[in-house]
Amino acid sequence: MHWFKIPVTDPQLRYNTELLFDCIAYRKQRESVVLNPKGPGHYTFFFFYEPVYVGDGVKLSPVPPKTSMICRPLQTRHYGTDSSKWTHSWFSFNGTFADKLLRDYDIPVGMPFNPDNEFIVEKYILQLYGEIFDSPFPDLNILKNIFHNFIIELKRSIDKKTFKEQISPSIRDVKNFIDLNFTNKITLDSLCRIASLSKSQLINLFKLHYNITPVEYIIQLRLDEAKQLLIDINLSVHDVAREVGYDDIFYFSKLFKNRFGESPSKYRKYSYK
Repeated sequence: MHWFKIPVTDPQLRYNTELLFDCIAYRKQRESVVLNPKGPGHYTFFFFYEPVYVGDGVKLSPVPPKTSMICRPLQTRHYGTDSSKWTHSWFSFNGTFADKLLRDYDIPVGMPFNPDNEFIVEKYILQLYGEIFDSPFPDLNILKNIFHNFIIELKRSIDKKTFKEQISPSIRDVKNFIDLNFTNKITLDSLCRIASLSKSQLINLFKLHYNITPVEYIIQLRLDEAKQLLIDINLSVHDVAREVGYDDIFYFSKLFKNRFGESPSKYRKYSYK
């Protein structure tokens, strides 16, 4: 099949709360770096066929061919290369059903990973395409089954790829604790106690498996959450800072600007343009 990029127009598939789809692209080719600082309000699964770079809007890092990445809603989209043509397949999705599967199967979100299984990605993107665009009556339950099977096979592929360097339970416990408590006060000492590791051991092992330090991961989660909260005009910037764990609004604003290139108030202003 030739490449395509098609927006999903069926209201049932775009606007339900369980599992919705916005757009699907298959083997789309580019020859530039993509940068979307604000990020759309949905998850996007990417699969890169060639070596490219991925980043956070400020810094780009190289990733090998056959790298996957799931960007969370409103996360900066920053990827590609301008040194040669490159190809990627992707689809955007959201909903409570998707949230639960990503959590239950511990699929990496917000960072690149490398299951090295092109067949799985293409099989399920084409299945989604077939049900959404070829069926006269696209069925949400069928799409949920396709997506569920995709997550299961993706997880199995990740586990197989990383079998020899499996993430230790203690490091996984630390990440799960951060995921559930990142808006609360978290110290490196408390994370070390959870993992029964020294600070240097925890930092090095966490970065080995997740390509980010624990403190950087906490900041990333807080600022991504802040982006979503800033959409609510009933919350002041100070309220948003406190909601994500920062009492010092100046420190919060500095972190936000360093990550996204503009202050929280300016981000809010331009979000409504």
